Amino acid sequence: MKKLFSILIALMVLVPSSMPVFAADKVGKIISIDDVITKDSENANIKENIKAITDSNGNIYFPCYKDSKINEITIEKGTKNGDVKVIKNGDIKYNSLNFKEKNEEVIFNLDITQEKTYVEEKAKIGNTVPGGVKLIQFKGKNDSPLNIDNYTVSLAAPKGYELLNIVDFDAEKPYKVFEKDGKSFGSFVFGKIKSGSEIKFSINVYKKNKVFNYVVWGFAIVISILFMIKNKDLLKKAKEEKLKKKNLKVK
Repeated sequence: MKKLFSILIALMVLVPSSMPVFAADKVGKIISIDDVITKDSENANIKENIKAITDSNGNIYFPCYKDSKINEITIEKGTKNGDVKVIKNGDIKYNSLNFKEKNEEVIFNLDITQEKTYVEEKAKIGNTVPGGVKLIQFKGKNDSPLNIDNYTVSLAAPKGYELLNIVDFDAEKPYKVFEKDGKSFGSFVFGKIKSGSEIKFSINVYKKNKVFNYVVWGFAIVISILFMIKNKDLLKKAKEEKLKKKNLKVK
């Protein structure tokens, strides 16, 4: 009985002393990753911005894309300890970076080269649009142990090409097409990317020439007209509702 009592007393002493250590062992978090991708020969140049919260040891883990290498890292917020380390576990590979700050927000930028991203493929677009449309595709995977809370990618059309469309995008999620530094970009907000999930983003592009531009514009106009014809009842109803509200305001 005395022996059992002694064991219980020892456990009561040990458990409270270990609890603060466990509570402090907080995992890191990737708040956001924003990738801006441009052409560099057949390769891609990826400007990556990462906002994260370090774990209790000051570490943050983030994706290591296939066939890629980090050229440069710059720190916006925080103080890093050493360089990026690649962690391998079988087929799984991801990056690790240590900071002096523990359980705190850090922000850093990476300059990355990924091989063969801009190898052009024939677009699977059917016979609706003339030939000469090419597919550019970015592929990645979040093999890090952390989820990405918010992931955004912007993929540029190669020089001399125009962006035709974003392939298989979810129209309910935020996307945009824009121009920057003379380049056309397709951009998409994926939102949350879970650990182990793949990332795939594609655009269709075509070479700049006036004839093709006229055909594309004509195609867009035809689609718009067909949409209006198909939805003329809804458009008429919306117009009537707008007129009704205007009349009520006058009264």
